[in-house]
Amino acid sequence: MQFEEYTIRSMCLVRMHRCLTGETRLRILRLLAGAPLCVGYFRSVLEVPQMTVSTYDSESNRTSIPR
Repeated sequence: MQFEEYTIRSMCLVRMHRCLTGETRLRILRLLAGAPLCVGYFRSVLEVPQMTVSTYDSESNRTSIPR
């Protein structure tokens, strides 16, 4: 494996780890296991700001974690 490929894979793993850490992020993943939901639903159920959910959404999109 070349250095550039190793670096890219490492960066992907770091992003994925970040998406899977934290209580709120794990709660969102559990809710998504049931069905696709909108940001407003997460905001009301989890009692978190809309920005928190949107940040998770964009991070999971970059790392190919299901939304």
